[in-house]
Amino acid sequence: MQDSHPHQDLSFGEPKAMRFSGIVSEYFSIWLSNLLLSIVTLGVYSAWAKVRRLQYFYNHTYLDDYAFGYHADGLQILKGRLIVVATLIFLNVAATFFPAIYIFLIIILFFAIPYLINLSLEFNAKVTSYRNLRFQFRGDYWDAFLTFQIIPLLALLTLGLLAPVAVKKAFDYVYNGLAYGGKRVSIELTYRAFYKVYVLVVITPLLFLGLIASFMVPAEASFVLGVIAVYVMLFLVYVVYRVCCLKLVFNNLKLAKKIVFSSSISSPRLLWILFSNIVAIVCTIGLAIPWAQVRKSRYLCDNIHTQTSPDFSDFIGAAQKEQSSIGEEFADFEGIELGL
Repeated sequence: MQDSHPHQDLSFGEPKAMRFSGIVSEYFSIWLSNLLLSIVTLGVYSAWAKVRRLQYFYNHTYLDDYAFGYHADGLQILKGRLIVVATLIFLNVAATFFPAIYIFLIIILFFAIPYLINLSLEFNAKVTSYRNLRFQFRGDYWDAFLTFQIIPLLALLTLGLLAPVAVKKAFDYVYNGLAYGGKRVSIELTYRAFYKVYVLVVITPLLFLGLIASFMVPAEASFVLGVIAVYVMLFLVYVVYRVCCLKLVFNNLKLAKKIVFSSSISSPRLLWILFSNIVAIVCTIGLAIPWAQVRKSRYLCDNIHTQTSPDFSDFIGAAQKEQSSIGEEFADFEGIELGL
């Protein structure tokens, strides 16, 4: 699948690549202290470690010479994790001692998940800022129920035939629900584009893999090699599919008539970065993780482009005044992050 070049909108300014200014040596110290403190506290500190990690990456990610911000508190992350862990423990106990009740609880959870997803999306939006303006997310329960429960279930029942529909609907829901400065973020995706990616990147390689497997001699060595080949192929398919979806998103993302995005991400190049990152992490017993994360972030930012309208700064200024005048105290936001 050929990589597209960033499109240009003549009514906007010149395309500018986003920029990531993180330094491996600087982030390594944060990563190492996060790891050690998480081990010492038996995982409790990992909630604050996540906040430190995201703050570093957000604060070093620039759009039009301004960095993003991340404002969550470790306690909010910890609360969400404790709720998830407590729920899993409760379900496991119920499955062991009260099988009938367990089925009832699973049904309740099935209907609760869309609400929890909306809660997490709202939280992550409100703790993210750009130029001192917080993002917002406005979701609808039944739309989320259809998007994250019913359509994926139908995709499963149709043996993957509706998988591209499920993926497109998920992207639509997440991005079209975002708002910034009182303006809705919008994304215009087509089913045709997702089915094209699905056929080229998922179906064709898997059919090819199945064809090769049918000609293999049924021997123990062939079976082992076949299993390895399957895992390698599934990994490649998964990564390339995610890259292609990422490109579709950034080539169709915009904020009203204020900012548009485009992408020059190369699937082969990003695939090589991800693969070599994994090799480096394995060879260094995990010590290359900071280098790999910084490397990936820098490549993505270098290949995601933005164009802003001539009145973009005026729009920001007006939105900041409106936010102050209505007294939105986002600093006191008491939401929780459920990791969904």
